[in-house]
Amino acid sequence: MSESTQKQRVPRGDRGRVFRQGGIGPALGLYARVSTHDQQTLPLQLSAMREHAERQGWTVAIIVEDVGSGVRDRPKREDLMRAARRRELDLILVWRLDRWGRSLVDLVTTLQELTALQVGFVSLSEALDLTTPSGRALAGSSRSSPNSSGTSSAIA
Repeated sequence: MSESTQKQRVPRGDRGRVFRQGGIGPALGLYARVSTHDQQTLPLQLSAMREHAERQGWTVAIIVEDVGSGVRDRPKREDLMRAARRRELDLILVWRLDRWGRSLVDLVTTLQELTALQVGFVSLSEALDLTTPSGRALAGSSRSSPNSSGTSSAIA
């Protein structure tokens, strides 16, 4: 096979630049969380997210199941963020936004970091998909907006 006809492999760290183009689907991290061991929604969350990932052609690379109160640290979620920082993930899928963020500030901060890392974020229940231009525009992460003092500040 000549050099010009050989398929070029994209290094794992560069996959975000060719998101959803050719080859296997993007590397996906699933994050499911319940507040207590008594809640039975973990299997429901995971099933719904796996089905969605399959329909989208995404490759599940990491599954994180977290049990615990939202006010405590979430070391398993932080493991997922570290994987994103190492460029092992192209995308994070959650069942609902309240499963991901401990507070509005925490949610916005982590979504800003994922955007800066070029790691997509999708919330299944809210139909929020920050991998699309319309999803980013809805979240306000693709441009600057005026703040309360009238000056422009970047949202993400």
